[in-house]
Parts: sequence; C-alpha cells; structure tokens
Amino acid sequence: MRPARHEPWILAIDAVSSCCAIAIAHGHWLRAYAYTHSPLTLSRRLLPMLHTCLEHVEREITEFDIIAVNRGPGSFTGLRITFSTLQAFYSKHPFQIVALDTLSLQVLCWSGEGTVWSMIPAGRTEYALARFKKENALTFTRETEIVRGTWFHIYPHLQNDSFPILYPEPGVIPMAGSERLVRIHERTRVEALLTAARHPDTYPRHDRVDSVELLYLRPPDIRPGKSILRKNTPGSPQ
Repeated sequence: MRPARHEPWILAIDAVSSCCAIAIAHGHWLRAYAYTHSPLTLSRRLLPMLHTCLEHVEREITEFDIIAVNRGPGSFTGLRITFSTLQAFYSKHPFQIVALDTLSLQVLCWSGEGTVWSMIPAGRTEYALARFKKENALTFTRETEIVRGTWFHIYPHLQNDSFPILYPEPGVIPMAGSERLVRIHERTRVEALLTAARHPDTYPRHDRVDSVELLYLRPPDIRPGKSILRKNTPGSPQ
C-alpha cells in the first residue's frame, strides 16, 4: 500500500498596490480567497484579511508549507509591510517561499502565447515596462530590462511593434481603447502565485525570506539632515 501523498498548504499574498489579495490552497484545491481595493493603508488590511482566511480554513500560520508572494515592483510601504510580516512568521515557523515580480505575474495570468509587453503604473505619471516571450501556460522569459519613466519615455518602446500590452485593471492608461491593450485584473495575480508555488521545477523556492530581492516602484528619498538635538559648539552659528 502506497503512503498517502502529502498535499502542501500554500498561502499566496499580493499586496504591492492599493489592491490586496490573499489566497489559501491545499494542493490544487483553493480553500480561501480575499480581495480588496481600498484607500486604507495596508497595515489596516493585511493582517485582518489574513486572519479571516485562516479562520475559514481552520489553520494556523505555522501549518503552511509554502508562501508565495509578489516581490514588486510595488509601493515601498506595501512591500516593507508584507515582507516584515513574513519575516515575523518565519522566525516562528520556517517555510519555503516562492517570489515572482508584478510584471511576470501579469504574463503568467495572460491566456495567450508569444511576445508581449507587460506594463504597470509606477506613480501618478510614470510606468514600468518590460517585454516577455511566453512559451506556454507555465514558462516565459523576459527579453528586456525593466524600463521606468513617464509616458513620453515609455511610448517609444511600444510604437515600433504590434505586440499586445498587458496592463492592470483597475488602472488608467493613455492607450485606453487600443486593440493592443489587454487588461489583467490585479486580483488574478494571486492565482498566478498559487500556480507558481505548485510547480517547483519551474519556479524555484527560497529557504529564507530575506533572500528575496524586493523591487520598489519608487524608493523613498532619504537624505541625511541636520539634527535639531545637536548641541552648539563654541564658535558655531546660533
């Protein structure tokens, strides 16, 4: 008699923008799902959503084998909150982690094959863009570096070909109405994370949270400044 096959418990988190999605799967079975698009800060949404999903499957965070997560490009605050939370969980219960970037997740969500552009908003007037080639439902390669800039900088990369352009929904883009534009709803990225977690041969797993490289849309500009607590020395201006 063959031993029972262990089906891993998988937690997927996509929280790099105003949209936040969490999914829980047991093997190939989806057990819980939550999605919000809200102006509330992630610190007020992530843990309550996660708590609700865990209650629905009657599981503790220490019972999960794999955590799949979006590593950006995304907001600095969203990525730091997400990965600081995961680091706290990891200190209590080591798990394997699968991390994909936002642009690649859009390609994985796309039902087509061939060459395609993947683009996301990177601020009020800026975008991030890269070109991919998708071989099949699971595999793809990135053919260019990630380009960031305003529409003035991005559009010249797009006007020399007729490849489809993947762009998140909800979201506003100057090419709205174009036949090349393919909208990928942000809530589906968490399902792509589950798919990646189920295929370790295609998407390698990390053994530590801090080994994942985070991709920020726009890191904060932190510059050294004068301390208001600095004592004046003799001869210094008041």
